[in-house]
Amino acid sequence: VYNINEGERTAIGRISFVGNHAFSESRLRATINSRRRSVFTLLNRKDVFSEVRIAADQEELRRFYMTHGYADFRVLSVDWEFDEASARYSVVFTIEEGPRYRFANITVDSTIPGVEGSSLRRYVETKEGRVFNSLLIERSVENLTLEMSRMGYPFVQVTPRGDRNYENNTVSITY
Repeated sequence: VYNINEGERTAIGRISFVGNHAFSESRLRATINSRRRSVFTLLNRKDVFSEVRIAADQEELRRFYMTHGYADFRVLSVDWEFDEASARYSVVFTIEEGPRYRFANITVDSTIPGVEGSSLRRYVETKEGRVFNSLLIERSVENLTLEMSRMGYPFVQVTPRGDRNYENNTVSITY
């Protein structure tokens, strides 16, 4: 017979960020799923420390920065420490934002005979001069794929190719 005492769930007491300049800590905390222990988090359990949730938080941060122009964003490390006195974890995300990029030249290149890339340009949501946004690239790929399917090419593959200009902080996209 084994008697197991699992104890209480361990909560998160503090979440902080190192290396953020473009966005405040409160804005980044709102982006991730993990929460600090409070009266409001007792029911949804988002305040319980979980390595799986921390990994998902890293992806949420990456997606957030990639939709706001930071194509070079990286999570350098995530460190956590258990505080015996408060019986809670402190979580620190160390990030590198990199420069903010804008879109430069946007082109559509078709290898399908009879289909001109210029005629498909209206389905592209990325526009020259706008802030880089990976979500717009994803939507453009989806729009182009759907339109090509409507045109009778159900197995078409649309692939975005990015070319960064590190001096001007721009990204040219070819679909």
